[in-house]
Amino acid sequence: MTSESLSALVAALLSAAIGLSVYLEDRRRPTYRAFAGLCMSLFAYHLTNFVGLLNQSVAAVLVSYLAALGIPLTLMRFTRGLLADDPSESPGWDLWLFMVRLAMTGVLVYLALFPNPRALVWFKGGVFVYVIGSMALAGLLMYRRYQDAHAEVDRTRLRYTFIGLAITALTLTGAYLPWASGTVLPALGILFTTLYLYFLSQNLFLHRLLDLQEVLARVSILALMVII
Repeated sequence: MTSESLSALVAALLSAAIGLSVYLEDRRRPTYRAFAGLCMSLFAYHLTNFVGLLNQSVAAVLVSYLAALGIPLTLMRFTRGLLADDPSESPGWDLWLFMVRLAMTGVLVYLALFPNPRALVWFKGGVFVYVIGSMALAGLLMYRRYQDAHAEVDRTRLRYTFIGLAITALTLTGAYLPWASGTVLPALGILFTTLYLYFLSQNLFLHRLLDLQEVLARVSILALMVII
């Protein structure tokens, strides 16, 4: 078992635990349900990715790509719920993201029926662009809301959330680069994603700026421990 596969297994378990804890806290809140959906999407991806890394199975890799295609939809749904003026309003789904996912799912089915290793590499790149692009779009929405916010607590909360998303996207990008294969970067990308999930869950629960800064300090310490 490599560090990447072990990180994928740990991330799957933690994603499920974080999502369930938020959902059980108050399942009536649309934002909480949307966050739980995001966590379950990541759980499905990390678990299937773990199986693929462990068994080196093409079928498991294809299933992990299918699970990854659900991440942008749940990420954007949660982001819109987080930034909504009315927290009781259920966030909607992005139609164009759904259409892209549908098209890529069709390509994935074709590759499963007619295997092509070179085409699969290109498809992996497409999945990566799809996920990172959704993170960039979520960051853009956060930044626009940050510019419109007037309360210092809201601005600080949005700033922390935006910076955390940017750091997570950068670590995932570094993990995807060809020269990252065989290094600890893929494992770090997985773990930073989980740390950001934990920060988001606390961001939902905590309302005082001091509490949020304390959580940020904890996440920073955990990140340093992981790197060391």
